[in-house]
Amino acid sequence: MQRKLLPIVSVLVLSLLVVGAAFASGPAEKATGDVGFDTPWGWVDLVFDAHEAWDGRPAKGWLSWDRGGTYASSWSGPVVATNVVDNWATFTVRAMYGNPAVVGCDLTFKVVDGGEPGVGYDTVNLLSVVHSPGDYCAAYGQIQGPYTIDAGNLQVHNYGYD
Repeated sequence: MQRKLLPIVSVLVLSLLVVGAAFASGPAEKATGDVGFDTPWGWVDLVFDAHEAWDGRPAKGWLSWDRGGTYASSWSGPVVATNVVDNWATFTVRAMYGNPAVVGCDLTFKVVDGGEPGVGYDTVNLLSVVHSPGDYCAAYGQIQGPYTIDAGNLQVHNYGYD
């Protein structure tokens, strides 16, 4: 009985592996960080997790910008687009909470993973600030950086580059 079941079970397991591999998708490329840097307007703590759209799934993630721990200087929102290239990534965040001057804005960042350790090598750059669809952005047009990080680390995970 066992000898008859072994070939059947083997074929079944192999079939499941082949079917699973056909439908499996690898990890999405992403940029992550928990960094601090100084700007002309003060120290910024930036925490982000930006995943590229992959295999029919939309881009995802979150960013929090904190300048001085006050409500008026802090904001956060979801990542709505991400593009990973080599050791750098751009991603767009839709500000939804916090500073009223920034809520209603889509902010596009560029981060560069300069290697380990990140301090002194990794950079953050705010490339553009535009109105979110159907919204008003008081901070429209502002760009900042690039800033070299002074604390923490950021990583760009490009699975074709790493």
